[in-house]
Amino acid sequence: MYPTKSPGPDGMPPLFFQHYWELIGDEVTEAVQSFLHSGQLLRQITFTHICLITKLNDPEHMSDLRPIALCNVIYKICSKVIANRLELILLELISPYQSAFVPERLITDNILVANELAHFVHNKREGGDGYMALKLDLSKAYDRMEWTFLRKVMERFGFAYIWIEMLMQCVCSVRYSFLVRGKPRGLVTPSRGLRQGDPLSPYLFLIGAEGFLALLQQHQALGLLPGIEICREAPLVNHLLFVNDSMLYAQASLEDCYQIQDVIETYGRASGQLVNFDKSSVVFSKNVSDNMKEEVSSLLGVEVVESHEKYLGLPTYVGRKKTATFQYIKENWPRRFLIGKFWWGSMLDKRKIHWKTWKALCNPKEEGGLGFRSLAEFNSAMLAKQAWRVVNNPQSLIARLFKAKYFPDDSFCTASSHASPSYSWRSIFSTRDLLRQGKFWQIGDGAMVNIWTDSWIPGVPNFRPCGGNLAATDLNLVSDLIHHTGSWNVSLINRVFPVHEAEAILSIPLSSREVIDRVIWRFTKHGKFTVLQTNEILAKVCYNPHLVHFDLLEWLSSCAIELSLELLGLVVQERTVRWTAPPLGYFKVNVDGSFHQATKNGSIGFVIKDWQGTFLAGGGMSLSSLLSPEHVEALACKQALEFVVANQFLPAIVETDSQLIHSQLVSRGSYNLSFLGRIYDDLGAVLKNHANMRVTHTKRSANRVAHLMAAHATSCMVETFYFSSPIFLLAALAAEVCNL
Repeated sequence: MYPTKSPGPDGMPPLFFQHYWELIGDEVTEAVQSFLHSGQLLRQITFTHICLITKLNDPEHMSDLRPIALCNVIYKICSKVIANRLELILLELISPYQSAFVPERLITDNILVANELAHFVHNKREGGDGYMALKLDLSKAYDRMEWTFLRKVMERFGFAYIWIEMLMQCVCSVRYSFLVRGKPRGLVTPSRGLRQGDPLSPYLFLIGAEGFLALLQQHQALGLLPGIEICREAPLVNHLLFVNDSMLYAQASLEDCYQIQDVIETYGRASGQLVNFDKSSVVFSKNVSDNMKEEVSSLLGVEVVESHEKYLGLPTYVGRKKTATFQYIKENWPRRFLIGKFWWGSMLDKRKIHWKTWKALCNPKEEGGLGFRSLAEFNSAMLAKQAWRVVNNPQSLIARLFKAKYFPDDSFCTASSHASPSYSWRSIFSTRDLLRQGKFWQIGDGAMVNIWTDSWIPGVPNFRPCGGNLAATDLNLVSDLIHHTGSWNVSLINRVFPVHEAEAILSIPLSSREVIDRVIWRFTKHGKFTVLQTNEILAKVCYNPHLVHFDLLEWLSSCAIELSLELLGLVVQERTVRWTAPPLGYFKVNVDGSFHQATKNGSIGFVIKDWQGTFLAGGGMSLSSLLSPEHVEALACKQALEFVVANQFLPAIVETDSQLIHSQLVSRGSYNLSFLGRIYDDLGAVLKNHANMRVTHTKRSANRVAHLMAAHATSCMVETFYFSSPIFLLAALAAEVCNL
């Protein structure tokens, strides 16, 4: 929580709890855990102040005020813990037509879909079927949510009774006082509504809104409200939602209007939601008659407009008059750029001298500029992010729409220009060349990657083979280089490729599971697209246009790898820490790796001991074709975990002296897009399937025995295991036992 957020009725902001956590942390933790175990909240904790924030400069009605709930910090902690757990399943729970607050979805997803549908509606001039786009405004959506309806929806989803009771305890136990001139007045016990300011409220509203989406989808499935199909093979869309911002799409007919009325009225009766038709509007395609427009407008009670000005803060349709469309940005920008006024403003009655152009000021500091951000370059980076999402999320609604219309038989990177593209597609498509340079394949089964044309080999020019022997003419996909067992075909690779390319290919880690190939962004170490990094790339290219584009991008990519190697290779003076025994009944598994930068060879080792420090098992092996110290440390963890599971040394604590490995495994998400992502995914799968095994970090001085095992494994030609103490570890083992 932000330290100085407005305090609740107890008068204590988050800063108080953060500053005095050492004194009160245990009691706060106990209070939160008590709620999670019992499902009961003290009424003093849920008591809330309501602050009314004006929407207008001169409010006249209650609808001109926005009620914000000021909750106690302890309640917010309880609510946030539940919200974090609920967030994990939202992606599977919430409809793809709802993009608010759902992980892996962005507000821009619905903006782009709305733009594409608006482009279709505005350009529909012929044919018998006319279309309309209806923008609905829900009045006080949070305040009107009925608690009974919310409970029924959660029951319908199949949530456990205890979980529903815990959620409803957060909702129903609230009492309000209103802040008037800074002082609480009155006492209100509500019977419906969600608090704006409660971390849990957005998620609960999404769950309630699924009732509205379910009705729309039911009508679509029955053919009563099919929606809009912008082209052949495109998905039908009859609604888009972002929290309470709703867009409905239908044929411009009275039959569809009746169906829309039926959905709105049914949902309103059940949930308490009410549409504000005075703020709602409808847009028709050009082939709809004026009589039909009047009938639909009269029936629905909404205003007919040429174009919805904005949806989620951005224009829904951009035509030829782009200056007029984006005029609102200039009008809302206070006195243009403040920084520009500082550099080029006026003194008294004189204008300042323009010593440098804005373009020169945007150059990097090391190149003589001031490093100001260029809006044009930043805009290109933001557009590239949307293109990257289209490539990496082909099942998303916007990706399916784009593919059906603009590249039905190709991919984004090979698509040709379209005769009548929307403004959003034309803008995103302009970043294709940049994406081609940053696109890199993380190998899974190799079935989607072309050996000769795709970028997939780290450390070689252009990240693809420069050629190959004539014997390789029948090789096309990377899967042709992989055994059915999931390992590289070493003899084939050494026969087909030059030595340096063969070594680079063999260094690519493969998963021990059946996984597909996936695209990663090679300019970042974690493999994920970032706007800031892309903006820096564009700034470098724009500053020195004489640089060859390909060489610059390769240099940036190599810098990312080299930087990680340097960071991993740093030797920091650290205090001596001794090995500690695991709790009674647990096994401790220490792992370590050794890496030689010049030869790219290394070795790994692990040692298993019990709570008394007794050696139970260990092993190690030498390795070649390694990428980095991180690579060998990750392989050491993988060997140890596989051995522990196979020999049932459980429950286990796996200890590594690599902070990077530990952080990758502790903060793992659904997948890892780094160069070593396949290894981390395999390790994550093992840990997920064995809840009685966890990974911890220790200092190098407490990992000496595993280090000696890895060093000895350098001379081992094959994987070697020990089930009794080897001679070369006796002294180190004895020293550790003496220090217990």
